[in-house]
Amino acid sequence: MSKDNQKIKNKKAQGSLGRGLESLLGASASGFNSLEGGPDKANNPVNNGVLSISVEWIRPNKNQPRDIFNDEALDELSKSIKSQGILQPIVVRTCGQRSFEIIAGERRWRAAQKAGLSKVPVIIKEASDNVSAELALIENIQREDLNPMEEAEALQNLLNSGSFTQQVLADRLGKNRSSLANLLRLLNLDTDVRKLLKANKLSLGQAKLLLSLEDFSLQKSFANIAIKKDLSVQDLSKLIKKQKLKNKAKSFAHTDKTEKQIQLKKVQDQIEKKLGTKVQLDYANGKGHLNIHFSTDKQLNQIVQSLVGLK
Repeated sequence: MSKDNQKIKNKKAQGSLGRGLESLLGASASGFNSLEGGPDKANNPVNNGVLSISVEWIRPNKNQPRDIFNDEALDELSKSIKSQGILQPIVVRTCGQRSFEIIAGERRWRAAQKAGLSKVPVIIKEASDNVSAELALIENIQREDLNPMEEAEALQNLLNSGSFTQQVLADRLGKNRSSLANLLRLLNLDTDVRKLLKANKLSLGQAKLLLSLEDFSLQKSFANIAIKKDLSVQDLSKLIKKQKLKNKAKSFAHTDKTEKQIQLKKVQDQIEKKLGTKVQLDYANGKGHLNIHFSTDKQLNQIVQSLVGLK
């Protein structure tokens, strides 16, 4: 794909997500996306629906899809806020008197505190838990802040709310359903592997390869090998293919052994039926022995007669 085509594709995707924000936030969403201004403008008490409130009145979104905030990136944003102010207001919802929960803009809120700001510009919106979670996810996708594991977990939380199907959620987020389904498959990874992906120690391509291993212990083992040896996706793919061939060979060997055991059991049952007593047939590599059990002299004579009479 050419760079120009990629830019067009990204622009369309961002536009789709932007419309999603506007439909959820209402008419002021366009103001949310375009508001600019330095410290003086941001600290005005009222500015086109934007209020300036204490950072201490604000708390993080309980549905924030991102678990990890990059300290270096926060420091850079903090320096920018010190010199330029907050260019986009933080979107919050009311939780009580002098209490607000962030819907979108937690990085700006954290960076503002690092920058020493006592107040920040906000837009106050009434939003349900589902809408709040959806907006938080959309904002992070727009800014490409989420890694695949965080996005998958956030998507699953929205689906668990019962308010969305995969198709409806895909449409709301500007994704196709297959892309969303592929992200959700990451939740089938081993817990420790998911943590590695969330910490950006594994790539999405590597994680997809690990999904082909049903055994969690193997997923974890190959994930650690990939990190330790700094393997590319291609190198990891070769290793996993070798493991699958090895597993297949073991499976065939196990199948052969099982079939032999079934055949030997049938022979043992036939002998027991013929002799009228318990027998034990042990066999390995073309050799073995047959144990015949008896409890009385009479039973022994019957066994002998049966054996002599066998053709």
